[in-house]
Amino acid sequence: GDCVIRALSKATGKSWDEVYDELYNIGKKKKRMMNDPHTYKEFLKNNDFTLCPAARDEDGKMISVKEFSNNVNADTMYVIHTRKHLTVVFNGDIYDTWDTSYEKAGKFYSKRI
Repeated sequence: GDCVIRALSKATGKSWDEVYDELYNIGKKKKRMMNDPHTYKEFLKNNDFTLCPAARDEDGKMISVKEFSNNVNADTMYVIHTRKHLTVVFNGDIYDTWDTSYEKAGKFYSKRI
């Protein structure tokens, strides 16, 4: 699917085509697919996002995307890695084409807007 392109387009404010082209060029240089984590990690770094470890509850367990979205900074854009998927959270809202609220929120990228 194109979740990587859609999520990164939302997170950066760039068009789908712009993100596609940038991911393509990074992937070609790295000899990796456009949706490979190594590719989108470089894209996000190039766009001033910071990689952060997964958020956890007081028992050390990973939290859901919904729980994550309830505890975010209003001025920060988040790109969250769930199991084989990327989703975006901004101002407590989850942006995706399907309901990812129940998925576990893994490592994430953040950028103050």
